[in-house]
Amino acid sequence: MIGRILSREPCPTPPDRETKADLRLWLTFLESYNGKSFFLDYIWLSFAKLHLYTDAAGSLGYGAVFSAHWFFGPWLHSWLGRNIIVLEMFPIVMSVSIWASDLANKCILFHTDNQGLVEVINRKTTKDRQLLVLYGSANDPRTANDPEPQMIPKLDRK
Repeated sequence: MIGRILSREPCPTPPDRETKADLRLWLTFLESYNGKSFFLDYIWLSFAKLHLYTDAAGSLGYGAVFSAHWFFGPWLHSWLGRNIIVLEMFPIVMSVSIWASDLANKCILFHTDNQGLVEVINRKTTKDRQLLVLYGSANDPRTANDPEPQMIPKLDRK
C-alpha cells in the first residue's frame, strides 16, 4: 500500500476508517519526529533483571508489585466480563505508566499467570482490538525494551 501511495497510482479500493487513522498517526509521528532513535542491545551486559508481578481476577480487580511498590484496584462495572487476557494486560499497562522512569532501558521480567497473555506478548500482536490497544500502550517509548514474560502457575488456594 505504501508503494502505491508513493507511486500515486489510484488505489483499487478506498482505505477504510482504521487505515486512515493509522495513516494520520504516522503523519503526526513523522511531522513531530526529532530524528533521534535508539535500539537496545539484544544481549544484555548484566544478568540483573527487574521483576514485575501482575495479576487480575475477572470479578474482583487487578494489582501489581514491583520491588517495594505496589498498587491494586477494582474493575469498573463496564470492564466486568471482558476477556481475561485483556484484564491481565491492564495491570501491566498501568505498571509501565506508573513506573516508567524506573523501568526505562532495563531488562524486565514480567510475571503473569496467563499463558495466553504470554503468547500475545511474545508474538507482539493480537487480533483482539481491545488487547491490541492495551499492548500498544504497554510499548511506551519511555520504556523501550522487549518484555520477557514468564508463565507463573497459580497456587492451589485451599
